[in-house]
Amino acid sequence: NGFNYFDPSKIKSNTYIPPVVVTSVKVLNEHVKGEQEELVLDYKQNFISFEFSSLDFSDPQDNQYSYILEGLQDEWQLTESSSRTATYTDLRPGTYIFKVRGSNSDGVWSESFASIKIKILYPFWETWWFISLMVILLAAIIYYLGSMRTKNLLAIEKLKSKLAADLHDNIGSGLTEISILSEVASRNNNSEQKISGGELNKISDISRQLVDNMSDIVWVVNPSRDSLHDLILRLKDNYSDLLNSMGISFKTKNLEKLKDVKLPMDVKQNLYLIFKEAVNNSIKHSSCKQITLESNLRNDVLEISLSDDGNGFDESLMSKGNGLKNMENRAAQIKGRIKIKSSANAGTSIRFIGKSGTTSKLKVLFKK
Repeated sequence: NGFNYFDPSKIKSNTYIPPVVVTSVKVLNEHVKGEQEELVLDYKQNFISFEFSSLDFSDPQDNQYSYILEGLQDEWQLTESSSRTATYTDLRPGTYIFKVRGSNSDGVWSESFASIKIKILYPFWETWWFISLMVILLAAIIYYLGSMRTKNLLAIEKLKSKLAADLHDNIGSGLTEISILSEVASRNNNSEQKISGGELNKISDISRQLVDNMSDIVWVVNPSRDSLHDLILRLKDNYSDLLNSMGISFKTKNLEKLKDVKLPMDVKQNLYLIFKEAVNNSIKHSSCKQITLESNLRNDVLEISLSDDGNGFDESLMSKGNGLKNMENRAAQIKGRIKIKSSANAGTSIRFIGKSGTTSKLKVLFKK
């Protein structure tokens, strides 16, 4: 078999520095075709693996590799030729750079490296424009809630002022008149003069009117009686005894449809006073036998009409007294208007019409 010999001084180290290449890229275990310098992926495509190789085939099993994923790792990871893969799972959206370098069989490392840039897109709810939109929306909601609170506080203050004015105008003036009439009656009595029955009757009438006014104010501020159905029942109940004694019937139409027609407090008060005045006019001036109250909603317009079968009058000769002016002013306060239709011996009809703005304010919702 002979002898083998060699000269150790003639043995040379492998100085060849092989290039390193990324041979395969998988996203969600599916190969990415072609050579890629940059990958742009959806936020769900966050499972990535790389396979790489050093192009030194003199003794490839002794080759070594070092890799890093910048943006995730801070130190290079060392691996043998038997494990030439790097796998990353659950990567957050952002930008990464995968780098890998290798050595030859004698451990000489290359200074260059192969690299691939990976950009994982953010889901829309993490993008700057969506976050900005949410911040603006949140600010708008906070502003809206704050403005609504301020609006409600102002409405409460307005209601307080109105109640104070009503109490002063109706109750205060009535009590003053009672006081004056009582003083007159007392002087007449003290001077042994016959007490005027008219003065006592005035005191009785004013006292009864004050009780009615106070009852109306209490009813207006009661939040459990905020529907149009409650308003019409209030009118009907208040006049039932008087109308029965005078032989006048009071009929309502579409009453059951009105339970869901909710009224703000100022609207409820003005509508009630408008039609209270209308009922009083029918009783005092029309010599009617029937009064009909009807309410309808057509094309976002609320219509409430009160009609009687009384004497009526010639509209061309109509003069606007305080009662009619008050009705028109109250309708204007809630962005509505009053229409009067009448003719001699054909009765009178008074209609309140609230257009879209008023209907929105009333928060009207009729059951079908």
